[in-house]
Amino acid sequence: MERRTGFWWSPDSQSIAFAEVDATGISPFLIMYQGKSKLGGEAEEDHVYPFAGHPNVKVCVAVVPASGGNTTWMDLHVGKGGKEDEEA
Repeated sequence: MERRTGFWWSPDSQSIAFAEVDATGISPFLIMYQGKSKLGGEAEEDHVYPFAGHPNVKVCVAVVPASGGNTTWMDLHVGKGGKEDEEA
């Protein structure tokens, strides 16, 4: 996704947008590291990975005033079978 953070300040610093990512529907994928001297936790690592044909993560974006207040959730039109889904 080419991003390093999950939040972004507005140009006037009055609001902050943030992403909420839900990976609960993604199956874990075990990665084994070659060349480790021991088996178990040192030689393996679990990652969630959305394989082709399986569910992907669910992403929501919202904006909230920096001073606090109501959260405004953005309607991204994703997951509704529109053109955006084909381009995502």
